[in-house]
Amino acid sequence: MKPLHIHFVTRRPRFLAAAMVVVLLLALSAGAWLEWRARAARADVQKQMAELNANIRGALEVRKPEGSPQAEPPWVQEADATLRHDWNRLMGGLEGIVLPGVRLLSVQAGTYPDQVRVEYQLDGWTRVAELSYALNHMKASSGHWSLISVGASNSQTSSSPGIRAVWER
Repeated sequence: MKPLHIHFVTRRPRFLAAAMVVVLLLALSAGAWLEWRARAARADVQKQMAELNANIRGALEVRKPEGSPQAEPPWVQEADATLRHDWNRLMGGLEGIVLPGVRLLSVQAGTYPDQVRVEYQLDGWTRVAELSYALNHMKASSGHWSLISVGASNSQTSSSPGIRAVWER
């Protein structure tokens, strides 16, 4: 028979298991600390963004000077009246004038809607009276049209002979 050999199993040191637990706890605490820092950084960024947005809104806000309220300059009032005016009525009336040999060349509006100048090209002198009558009797016109100038057309081409006339109201 063979001699019996007994082998004793040695235990692993407990400090290895304890070291693994300590490393795991350190890793968890480091992760928690990093998450806390990230949340704090996000909160700081959000606070700074809110302050910047408030500063931008404040800078874009139109502020009136302190003291007595000043009236708007006249040109602002004139421009406002011009922009709010319904020009379709006037243009519809001008486009509604249909006379043979008469062609609308330009419409110039003044600062107020009542100041309008129109220029026409006419094929003859007799059309001046006809067009004056048509302008002063169109339904869309609220004022009196006055003839400002009449003259020969400056065009050198034969396709546009005649005269040019300007009315104003």
